[in-house]
Amino acid sequence: MKRVALAVVLMALSSVFPLLCAQKVSVIPLVPAANWQLTSKEGLSVADIKNYGGDPAVESEYGVKSFEVRTYQLGGASVQVVLESAVDVSAAFGLLTYYQNESMHPEKTIELAMTGPQGSMMARGRSLIRFLRPKGSQVSDNDFRALMILVGGTRPTRDSLENLPPLLPTSGLIPGSTKYIVGPVTAQRVLPNLPTDLIGFDQGAEIQLGEYHVGNSRSTVVELSYPTPHRPSQVHKNERCSRSEPGSRSEFSLRSQGRIVYLPGSQSWQQIRRIELARPFHRQSTIELGREVPWG
Repeated sequence: MKRVALAVVLMALSSVFPLLCAQKVSVIPLVPAANWQLTSKEGLSVADIKNYGGDPAVESEYGVKSFEVRTYQLGGASVQVVLESAVDVSAAFGLLTYYQNESMHPEKTIELAMTGPQGSMMARGRSLIRFLRPKGSQVSDNDFRALMILVGGTRPTRDSLENLPPLLPTSGLIPGSTKYIVGPVTAQRVLPNLPTDLIGFDQGAEIQLGEYHVGNSRSTVVELSYPTPHRPSQVHKNERCSRSEPGSRSEFSLRSQGRIVYLPGSQSWQQIRRIELARPFHRQSTIELGREVPWG
């Protein structure tokens, strides 16, 4: 019986095999082939991050106390990788947004990763990971991407993604323009005219900023969020009182559900009326001529 069963299996396989051979089979590797080797690593204090493109004051605000520099080698080429541990997942994401800029682009195959002329960055858990491309490097883009995947994988864990702050909507958003701010030092770096003494970072305030294409122009939207719905009304009241300065043309709006939206500078309501702002708990609003229009 065993021999008969084996014969039947072989006959079945022989009938299928020509079909498989007739088809073109393409194999897509999950990780590009590159034999990167870790050759050294060194721990440094946050004060030394300035030597690797970082700002010690900003890093400290996001909870970074130290970082690690690794060197990976592929053939005769070497690349430095900097790993910084922030206070939590959202802080690591904040660092990624702080250092990204409009000269960078998102990696298509790697989530929460940005690449520019000088290298790449990604957020993974509590860590910001920098990949520093050496000047005149002969490392190909595929090999460089392979190193990124080797160190950080293609995507964060599900838990990390669930702990990210609610993001601004992507429609019309200029890549590399978003910022997630949790303290006054970073706020002053990004928005020097914003009255940080009124924001209440010590009470859990957070800021998200994004640049949007609106028609033929661009507009800045700054969203302030708070753990309680009472703080925004107080901030709005204080800001209204402080608007007596000559030439001040700033506005606050959307004072609901613990969140407000700040429109800095001289931008008009007409410019930003079509920008939709995502709301927690599936609540959405759109800015239209200075009044809030709730959706659902």
